[in-house]
Formats: sequence, C-alpha cells, structure tokens
Amino acid sequence: MSDIDDPFTNEQLTELALMQAESTAQTGKALTATAHQAIAGLVMSALLVHELERLGLVDHDALRAEAVQRARSIQPPDVGVSVAQVIKTIFDGEAPAAPGADLTIVNGSLTDAKH
Repeated sequence: MSDIDDPFTNEQLTELALMQAESTAQTGKALTATAHQAIAGLVMSALLVHELERLGLVDHDALRAEAVQRARSIQPPDVGVSVAQVIKTIFDGEAPAAPGADLTIVNGSLTDAKH
C-alpha cells in the first residue's frame, strides 16, 4: 500500500490500472461462459419437461401452476413477479404486454391502442 510519504509512481499506477483491466476482462469472459452454460441447462430442462409432458407423465397445468408459485417466492418480489410472468408467457405461448399497455386486435394483428 501507498501512504502520503511514499505515493505510487505513475508507472505503478499504470501497471495497477492494466492489471485491473485484465482482471475485469477475464471476469467478463467467465461470466459469459457461465451464462451460456446456464442457457444450455435451461434448454435441456425445457426439452426434458416437453418430452415428459408429451408422454403424459407431467400435467401441463399443474406444472405451470407450481412453477408460477415458486417463481413468486423469489426475492426481491419484483424479480419474482417478473420471472412468474416469463413462465406464464412460455407456458401460454403469448407475448407479454408492457405494463399498462392496451393491446387491441386490428386487422388480425395485436397493436398498442395507446398513442
């Protein structure tokens, strides 16, 4: 550590900044790899659930209800509500509406009635 009597030199500060930049870059790469692994796991889980449902081993409505219930217990509550909405969207096959949006069908397509 540096103190008032022995401050860092410009070269030392530059080296520290470069080390921090490299550390940040490596952390970003690790997070990206983790995210890709998580997505792959989710896809595999979804395929498994789909196959179990196709075979009649899983009840679609019961699974949806339990998933939504568990999602709502996620903290903080706004995250739980958001996850529950994603689950409902996936199970129902409908695009989520923006909060407060008034969607109306015009010429066979959904449109936002608020302008």
